[in-house]
Amino acid sequence: MFRKVSLALAATWMLSGAAWADPIE
Repeated sequence: MFRKVSLALAATWMLSGAAWADPIE
C-alpha cells in the first residue's frame, strides 16, 4: 500500500513539475 501511494505521489509530482517547467513556451 505504501509503495502504491509513493508511486502515485511521484507521478503527480513529475506531472506537476513538467507542467510548471513548461508554462507557456
